[in-house]
Amino acid sequence: MPLTHFIAHRVQRLSPTEPSHVHCRESVFTLNGKIEEVFRELKQSYLKRLGKQYGRFSEDIGQFPLSSWLRELNEEKIDFARFSELLLKQLKTVFDSGEFALEGHFFIAQEQLEVGSGLYCFWVHQNQVSALDGELNFNDLVMLDTANIAWGVKINLDDWENAHSQHYLGVIAWRGEKEISDALLDVIGFTDKIDTKADTEQFLEAVEQYVEKLPEDEIPVTRNKIVEYCLEQDKRGQAVALTDLSEHMNQTAPKEFQEKMNVFNPEIKQQFIPDRGQVKNYVRISGRDELISMSFASGCLGETVVYDAETDSLTIRKIPSALKSRLMKHMRDA
Repeated sequence: MPLTHFIAHRVQRLSPTEPSHVHCRESVFTLNGKIEEVFRELKQSYLKRLGKQYGRFSEDIGQFPLSSWLRELNEEKIDFARFSELLLKQLKTVFDSGEFALEGHFFIAQEQLEVGSGLYCFWVHQNQVSALDGELNFNDLVMLDTANIAWGVKINLDDWENAHSQHYLGVIAWRGEKEISDALLDVIGFTDKIDTKADTEQFLEAVEQYVEKLPEDEIPVTRNKIVEYCLEQDKRGQAVALTDLSEHMNQTAPKEFQEKMNVFNPEIKQQFIPDRGQVKNYVRISGRDELISMSFASGCLGETVVYDAETDSLTIRKIPSALKSRLMKHMRDA
């Protein structure tokens, strides 16, 4: 089974002037279907969030000791429960130095997949809801909000251990709580944030130079193939390696795409984290305001959709049948 270890701890600080209270679970959960489903929901909540930051561990292990504990865990000098306890003690120290109140659960999990091993940390809130019991009486229930984690981090352990990448840490920030989010980054020892948007833009500019040399009928197919690969890597939480993408593009000439990309831009990164929004926008043009929302494939521009810059207007031909039906019905009912 992919999930190998899973544990949860509770952290509470009711007032910014009081110390944090940490309640640590003594042992990891016994894995079963229910536990695996909770982890799956937490992981999916992490993977679907946009705006992730990527970086690496700080080399100052005196101030940021997580990486040293992680190495001891991998060398079996400490077990998973002890590792998580050390992490929570560090979290308490960092939290107590700040001025904020909070309450929630800190989950730590490790999984082993064919593509490599990963360690996750999640901050999860609980919500109080009402439910009817068997006698149709209302009872208050407390539920974990596993579908909407407040903060999370993924450590690609293989990339870290083997130095395959300098951006093996992926983090989603705590929305609206910068001080708490920054404190959690300190606990992890996160540093050297990379600019995924700039890396993706550089890559897509080289891709555009590549497809411009192709026959016209191959351009949209090639663009979509590249985009689908990048989005699949993002979905899996993996970086895009030009060597792997090049082989994916043409297995009979596996180095051709990579070599041409390096010619178009010799400074292009050989491995990068794709920015999901930019990748999607490469094959789609979209925009909205309070009254209009529009999205169409970039290949439609100039044919099905014509933009006139002088009049700042769009002309749409071959209107989708569903939209045409709605328009006709609206005009009849007007």
